[in-house]
Amino acid sequence: MAGTILVIEDDMEIAQLMAISLKTAGFEVKLCPRAEEGVEYLEWADVLLLDINLPGMSGWEVLRLARQKGSLPILVVSALESDEDKLEAYGLGADDFVSKPFSPKVLTAKVLAHWRRVEHKEPQVHFGPFVLDYQARCLLKNGTPLKLSRKEEELLEFLVRHPGTPFKPEDLYRRIWKNEWGDLTTVPVHIQRLRRKLGDDSLHPQYIETVFGLGYRFRLESTS
Repeated sequence: MAGTILVIEDDMEIAQLMAISLKTAGFEVKLCPRAEEGVEYLEWADVLLLDINLPGMSGWEVLRLARQKGSLPILVVSALESDEDKLEAYGLGADDFVSKPFSPKVLTAKVLAHWRRVEHKEPQVHFGPFVLDYQARCLLKNGTPLKLSRKEEELLEFLVRHPGTPFKPEDLYRRIWKNEWGDLTTVPVHIQRLRRKLGDDSLHPQYIETVFGLGYRFRLESTS
């Protein structure tokens, strides 16, 4: 058995389509049409597939709750497809966003990728002369450790795990600092500190760039 997947989806035709594909890949699947039922199984699941437009408790509420409870991979599967909705999902802690309609094979491949990341603990990511070691929670440059604060490390790891996706300061604050309200200036301060440690030119950054009106993102071409 590959792992256990919790599907919170009120359209049972779509839910069954997910379940068939996931079970074929070896997963155990729990289908919940209502969020209130699904949250009871969060600690049981290895991966969560979550619709947003649900009866009763909304998917946004479930996403907040699930991320507060732990670090299981969360894939939002939704008919919502605006950039604002996707950024909201990532800001609340989603690991991926799959738009409906979707290919069951592609969805299952995404689930497998996220499950393997957690199950096998991918230890490192390389970019330029740097190695970000997730397990040791450290950043190396040409093999030499660079000192990062806990929040700097969490912020860098989050951006690296979502290359190419811009995040607004309020979304990063909510995701990294776990608060809905607070001093958002701490986000650009930490971004600036990271840039200095990465040797990034703030006007022409190679790694963490500012996207006007959208926030900060880690550049795709920086990874290898």
